[in-house]
Amino acid sequence: MVDTNGVMQILKILSLWGDRILDRTFFEDYAKNNNLKLSSIADKVIKAINKKNGNCPCRMKEVPCPCPMHKDEVEKQGSCTCNLFVKREKE
Repeated sequence: MVDTNGVMQILKILSLWGDRILDRTFFEDYAKNNNLKLSSIADKVIKAINKKNGNCPCRMKEVPCPCPMHKDEVEKQGSCTCNLFVKREKE
């Protein structure tokens, strides 16, 4: 199920961010605030996101990253499809 509130939050964040390059800090902050962490290949995925103008690199359609499906994917698979976000281990 797609979290429509999450989609709206992401679109708001991206609209405030404007045309700036999305950097690791942006995604680290997002991950921390959503009880996730970045994967070991996050830097490569972030480069791919920027090549797609802020869109998720694993989606055929233009879907802003973080995509609406990432939380469900991390919960079920341990990571999102593009492997940017992974499950945070319980401390």
